[in-house]
Amino acid sequence: MECAFFGTFSQLATLSFLQKFQIIEVCVGIKDILIDMRIISGSLKGVSIPESKAEATHPMSEKLRGAIFNALGDIEGLRFLDGCAGTGMVGFEAISRGAGSVDAVEKDDRAFAELSRNGKLISKRIATPFRPFHYGIRQYFKKNNLPVYDVMVFDPPYDIVQTDHFDGAQKHLAKDGIMIFSLPSGIEPPRLPGLEPIKVKAHGVAQLIYYRHG
Repeated sequence: MECAFFGTFSQLATLSFLQKFQIIEVCVGIKDILIDMRIISGSLKGVSIPESKAEATHPMSEKLRGAIFNALGDIEGLRFLDGCAGTGMVGFEAISRGAGSVDAVEKDDRAFAELSRNGKLISKRIATPFRPFHYGIRQYFKKNNLPVYDVMVFDPPYDIVQTDHFDGAQKHLAKDGIMIFSLPSGIEPPRLPGLEPIKVKAHGVAQLIYYRHG
């Protein structure tokens, strides 16, 4: 694949993080960060989801998804929140691996339409409760009667990370639950009220930050 960027260094400096990230994918050819829209393991292993056409999303790579679920281990029966869900791949992976229920939150209109469509396709294959919500994560955490989640995973757009939007997470994380943030490498673990980072693991241009109650 040929490089699609022929601008000057000054032009490159004006690009967003996500645009630079996409140029790296094409020009450098880092295969382990290319998007793979297949479910990795479990009862739905190998099932493909159409790649997102929404500009606001950056579907999580298969490598990063694998790292998350390898770290989580057995999630049988757990209540799972896929925040900043995009097309829903993290939540669908959780369903495939035995999660008891999955809620998925997505703000972008086009991405939410894709999430809802993909959820219907998955629900035809497996009866695990799946609920898509059309909210920003800050607004979602202000809803009444939200459940308590055993696992929360957040993969916000890398060019507009606003960590204060996740300040409500601790109220809806189970006592022994775990929250995972996917962020660009090199960013310090965000301080989140009531939560403490317990592990930080770099994966190329991304990093996974694991939190529990403090």
